[in-house]
Amino acid sequence: MAKILCFILVGVLIAPMAVADAPSARDQEIAALIGQLGDDNPKVRDAASQKLRRFGAGALAALGEARNSADPEVMSRAQTLLGQIDEDLHPMPVEREAVQSAILRRMQLQRMRAIPQAQQRLQAIRVESRRSVSIKRNADGDVVKDITVSEAGRTVRIHESPDGIAMKTTRIVAGQEESTQIEVKDKAELKKEHPDEFVLYEKYSQTAGDEGAREFRLLLEKR
Repeated sequence: MAKILCFILVGVLIAPMAVADAPSARDQEIAALIGQLGDDNPKVRDAASQKLRRFGAGALAALGEARNSADPEVMSRAQTLLGQIDEDLHPMPVEREAVQSAILRRMQLQRMRAIPQAQQRLQAIRVESRRSVSIKRNADGDVVKDITVSEAGRTVRIHESPDGIAMKTTRIVAGQEESTQIEVKDKAELKKEHPDEFVLYEKYSQTAGDEGAREFRLLLEKR
């Protein structure tokens, strides 16, 4: 009777050890997937890699051994998976500065959305009439206007500021460039001393210039 009890006791102690030594279904699946990393079919290799990555930490030990495989494909994929799983388990924290920078860029883009519309309107004016208009303020806050118009083989440049009006007209005559320039203190003097240039000033400054000025004031107000 004592012998029977002894055998039963030994059997009870050995059985759990045998069960513990048997590989689990998960371990068997991981081992099979690692074997598929060297399969001839690339789709099989890719599918095995994806499944092994989903196992996460549970596949690290087997992948560590596979890293020493004689098969270069298995070795390479195991090394890659080890890095990917480590990143999954220890994600890098998002830098606060990077987040703030992204938010700032988004805000800047939102503020700039309205500006291209005004620029497009100005470009349309320039294409149709070949005019260029610039409105800005000097250090004293006075408005300075520059207008350039090219048409009929002639280019007229008008610079207007509190100091007066300067006009430069350039023509191509017999293949040569000829320029004339005048300076006056105001429109009244321009009309009296240079009536032909006054006509051009009125035409370009008031019709195109005023329209361009309105557009540029919109841009200046938005800055």
